[in-house]
Amino acid sequence: MLGATAKSGKYRYYACYSRSRVDLDCCKCKPINSDKLETMVVDKLKEHVLTEENLSELLRLTNAELADQSRKLSKDLEACRLQLPKIQDKLERLYDAIEQGHLSAATVAPRIEKLKQQMNDLQSRISVCESDRERRQPVKAISKSELKRYVTDLRALLLEGEFFEQKTFLRSFVKRIDYGFPQVQIEYTFPLDPRTMANREVLAMGKKSGADEARTRDLLRDRQAF
Repeated sequence: MLGATAKSGKYRYYACYSRSRVDLDCCKCKPINSDKLETMVVDKLKEHVLTEENLSELLRLTNAELADQSRKLSKDLEACRLQLPKIQDKLERLYDAIEQGHLSAATVAPRIEKLKQQMNDLQSRISVCESDRERRQPVKAISKSELKRYVTDLRALLLEGEFFEQKTFLRSFVKRIDYGFPQVQIEYTFPLDPRTMANREVLAMGKKSGADEARTRDLLRDRQAF
């Protein structure tokens, strides 16, 4: 959608870029009043996203997914660490064979280079797994009273905050808004208060929401259709 104005800026609306610039028949979405769309999105965020129940469930799903990923990374780490001494042992035996004159350096050079590359690959994999496991530590649990206060603060910011704060707040967690008449779909991450958490990253659990479905999808995303 492309933001536009009419009547010397008196009216603001959103319209499909392709429909307005390319061909009217390429899209069925008609222009929509910006105040109407923005108000609806904000109201739905307050009603469905910025609630104790929703944020509590997001945290629960996030921690469950993080714990599962941490277990998988631990198994991967263990497997890589078991492989390292085996490769090192093969290298040592090749070096011994060269020193004792049983094999020439030229003969085993390709084999040695291959084993060294395997060691480098394993060490790189171990480093990545350790880093990923550290980042996937469960989010610190918060009490019900803390969550309630947090939700109240976020809703107040959306209603009463300065324009720059509101804009920063919305941009911090609303990642995409798809308008397909008559439905609007909002994709978002875990909402953060930019006044106190601007530099802190919090993982949110993605799920597809609907009357008949709520399932884990991927980290950092949640999607609601209205």
